[in-house]
Amino acid sequence: MSTKTCPSCDAEVPVAATRCKECFHDFTEVPPKKAGPLVLLGALAAMMVIGAVTFYVISLRPLDQRILVDEETQSVVWTTTYRSGVETERLDWKDVIKLEHVTSSAGTHEIVAVTIDGDRRTIEVSEEGSLRGNAEHYAQLMDKPLDLIDNTRGFHKSGSQN
Repeated sequence: MSTKTCPSCDAEVPVAATRCKECFHDFTEVPPKKAGPLVLLGALAAMMVIGAVTFYVISLRPLDQRILVDEETQSVVWTTTYRSGVETERLDWKDVIKLEHVTSSAGTHEIVAVTIDGDRRTIEVSEEGSLRGNAEHYAQLMDKPLDLIDNTRGFHKSGSQN
């Protein structure tokens, strides 16, 4: 009598048997088809989408940014270099209502221009030391009030200087 080997337990079973006598494996059960090529194609497509999104996000990050407080044109000029080119933004001093020197609890110092519309534009940032001298200079140059904001203790403390 001819036999076959059970794929589950390696027992020798007669060829005509529909179940293994040891582990009761069903020989009539059709094994599920593997979707190998489709899964591989789907994974490849997902990786391509993730790669494209990653390159897009990287291309949006600036390579360099320079900020100029220009007394001649009485404006603040932001020049940002991206991989796709250079963008320039200008803020006239007449559109600025005040400057703020903000000290954060993370130890950063920032000079911010607050516009008539309520927008806040960063002029300078430092993680190494206070920018109060620069803020006072810009405020005097622009003839704008300066608020000193201390966020180091979790509360908002401000003092105004002209």
